[in-house]
Amino acid sequence: MVFELDLTGITDQTALCQYLARKFMYPFPTRGLDAAISLISDLEWFGNTRGHLVLVRGADDSSPIAGDFVSLFPNILDRWRTQQVPFIVAIEEKGDHLKGALAGANEFMETAGRLAWAQPGTGPVDVVVHS
Repeated sequence: MVFELDLTGITDQTALCQYLARKFMYPFPTRGLDAAISLISDLEWFGNTRGHLVLVRGADDSSPIAGDFVSLFPNILDRWRTQQVPFIVAIEEKGDHLKGALAGANEFMETAGRLAWAQPGTGPVDVVVHS
């Protein structure tokens, strides 16, 4: 399955959460980015076991929510990795702010992977960032 996202014009987290709910067709109403992580890490309502590709545009340094948005994906990708279903994110961006947000989220995942109770394989993930 391919999901094409365009973050242009999304100005706050509430609007981002509503946009993600529409694009990923959540099966029930939700609130917040934690719900987005949980549901995008699942997507079982689509019945697709072959994998997912998420293409993202409009995530540039001028976007007020782009950093929050890209920070979701290391956690989401790590969960998909444990399910052994391909989940690929390709982000078209302009500027270095997003790379920093991704690096910070990946550092968090690396730290989480070293915890004694961590799920085997938890750690940093690859995200394609095309400038």
